[in-house]
Amino acid sequence: MNVDVAESSAFVKKHGYVDTYAFMIHFRHLCEREFLRHRAVQHDWAGDGGVAIFDTSYRCFEAAMTLLPTLKLAREFPPDFRVRIGIASGELGRVLDREGCIGKETGEVLNRAGHLQKYVRVDAIAIDDATRSALVAAKMSLPTLVEETNEKGIRQWVCTHATAAKWVRELSQGIERTEET
Repeated sequence: MNVDVAESSAFVKKHGYVDTYAFMIHFRHLCEREFLRHRAVQHDWAGDGGVAIFDTSYRCFEAAMTLLPTLKLAREFPPDFRVRIGIASGELGRVLDREGCIGKETGEVLNRAGHLQKYVRVDAIAIDDATRSALVAAKMSLPTLVEETNEKGIRQWVCTHATAAKWVRELSQGIERTEET
């Protein structure tokens, strides 16, 4: 999973460095809470975003689906604090430094997650075909995902903030559903 603050340079110009720093600390705290809650294997930060690695596609997807509404509903953030999330599934080629940081992770899957995040509309989650296939094969409860091709020509399955919030609410009420496609 790749999660990033959208249009962060404009956000800093509008809110200043001191307020933005406070927002970023809270952003990281909320992200890390969801990463840990959904058992991320590793996570790391760079600038205004982060990368998290999970051992299953569903844990990653569930973390993103709970994270997006959490960030959008947090009263500590102004309305123009917006995020993008990209999820890709596959094998990672690991080249870790001595501390085991993700900074030197290699692999096409991390590149795909980064591209999905970068090119999805704000306040949305984009997943790749491999993730969608893994979720469908596992017969997991899924929200409606809209198939799109982003501006780089990459096919992605998109879930908006509103859809994510509804999905989380339904799961908390014990409503199971599968995607109709």
